[in-house]
Amino acid sequence: QVYSTYAECGTQVKLENLIFDGKSLAKGGNGGAIRSNNVIVNIDNCVFKGYKADRGGAVFVKWGGLTVKNSNFSECYSQSSVNKCGGGGIWTTAKVLTVENCRFESCKCDQSGGAQGGAIFHNIRNDGAEVWTNATEKFPNGFSLGSETWIKDCYFTDSYSVSGSGGVVESDALKVTFENCQFYGGYTGKNAGNGGAINAWTNDNNSIGSLNSSLTIKGCWFEDC
Repeated sequence: QVYSTYAECGTQVKLENLIFDGKSLAKGGNGGAIRSNNVIVNIDNCVFKGYKADRGGAVFVKWGGLTVKNSNFSECYSQSSVNKCGGGGIWTTAKVLTVENCRFESCKCDQSGGAQGGAIFHNIRNDGAEVWTNATEKFPNGFSLGSETWIKDCYFTDSYSVSGSGGVVESDALKVTFENCQFYGGYTGKNAGNGGAINAWTNDNNSIGSLNSSLTIKGCWFEDC
């Protein structure tokens, strides 16, 4: 793992103009290249290739915030039997996830119980829910109300979920927006799996029902999904 940090809420970290080459590195745990807890992470003009982890093949960001711009993810893989795994490229519980002008190629996730988000998994759950089964940390009250996934000008190709939903992107945030994105060859291999390209499950476990939740898709292209 190249970078790992835990800090007080509000701390910001910026990573730019870097190449992270995992060389198909097999790794347990979370975040093959980057793992952070309670930090606002900004990634710009970086390359991630060949990483593997339980959650977040390349990037794992718990709490805090995450913005990724002008970056490429290729052949990053999440594979595990642990709960709430997925996100071949990115796994996060950041309140707001922004991904802009990025490419995801041949990213995938796999789990016997159903990993989610071949390229990206934005995991947001209801008040008091465990971050994953038997986790000591839980989502604070009201956290989901301000949660948002915003993905713009991104290109996804041959990214998929082997055994879960959200072939390319899984988001459980209250508001999910895709703008000017292209999806090629995304799928879910699970029987009755949801969303070959996108599964937007606005607020997992229906914590506040559909009140003020939204999915917006604008100017996007889907092919062979």
